[in-house]
Amino acid sequence: MKAVLTKKEFSKRWMKLLEELKRVNKSPRASIMLCCCYIEWLVNFLLEKCCKEGKFLVEEDFVPLQAKILLLYEVGVIPSDLYHDVKLLLKERNRAVHRVRYQFVHSIKKELVYPKKATRHDVEELRQSKVPWVCISMFLVNEIANIVFEKYFR
Repeated sequence: MKAVLTKKEFSKRWMKLLEELKRVNKSPRASIMLCCCYIEWLVNFLLEKCCKEGKFLVEEDFVPLQAKILLLYEVGVIPSDLYHDVKLLLKERNRAVHRVRYQFVHSIKKELVYPKKATRHDVEELRQSKVPWVCISMFLVNEIANIVFEKYFR
């Protein structure tokens, strides 16, 4: 079944993400996993739109998110700095999923490329956040959402 993205559906899903993040914002583990789910949802639309075999990649469970993002980067849909930061997010997600005692590694913030391009307000919000990955994750989800919106609606 081919995915169809309407502006109304896009907006509804976006609002749902924000509502869900409000419920889990005290948990870095839950926030990271939730944002990665939405990133994969967005990436799947991009794959179907931009790749001849995108439907196959989306429907098969054995294709990991990192491979999907790599493919979009390689074909030029996702810029290198966003690709870099999403890889960091996936690395942090894997740490969050596989460690019983998970704590956000603050040194990773220094490796990020995209927040350096963020507005002063975004960066300040990131610095003040008790759960910095919520801000970082949302920034990355937003950037991918902008690409989806551009590919689908313009």
